[in-house]
Amino acid sequence: MPAETIALTSTGLIFAKSDRQIAWSRGMGERPETRTKNGRVCCCPNIEHKESCVKKSSLVIAGIAGIMMTAFIGTSFAAMSDDREAVMKDVMKSFKVMIGISKSGQFDAAEVSKEAAAIVANLDKFKDLFPDGSQAGDSKAKAEIWTDRAGFEAARNNARDAAVNLGKVTDATAFKAAFDAQSAACKGCHDKYRAN
Repeated sequence: MPAETIALTSTGLIFAKSDRQIAWSRGMGERPETRTKNGRVCCCPNIEHKESCVKKSSLVIAGIAGIMMTAFIGTSFAAMSDDREAVMKDVMKSFKVMIGISKSGQFDAAEVSKEAAAIVANLDKFKDLFPDGSQAGDSKAKAEIWTDRAGFEAARNNARDAAVNLGKVTDATAFKAAFDAQSAACKGCHDKYRAN
């Protein structure tokens, strides 16, 4: 009797009645699993069919997994551009508050500290929003972000450090210098890495 016609059950081995059909006893519990020549498991009673059955089901599972991964990655990368834009809009909101303080001449240390902390937090989020492969479809990000990763990270860190320093100011004179440094750091990054 060929080895591939042996059925495995929870209670032991059952031999096939023929080369084409696996026999199992209803009194023995679950339908037995059979092993194909290469050791894969199949519950198909037709020995000739089970080899192709296992191959087809493996291909179907691999295909479904591939489609799901492509959809997930495509969706998550498409959302990256929106996430980047949302983070920059939040930075701009804080920046506008700083512009208002600068123009009014009414320095408010608590407000400056709060908005500077928001810029720092957003620039920390921004760091993770540029994985390789996420550049497709982003009309506002230059390719240099991905081709000059070290330069981009240095520019982002400069802007972040400027925001940290801005949050530490305690008077109007120090605010002007720190705000000018923040503006220059943001402009330096945008000039090199943001498309107009």
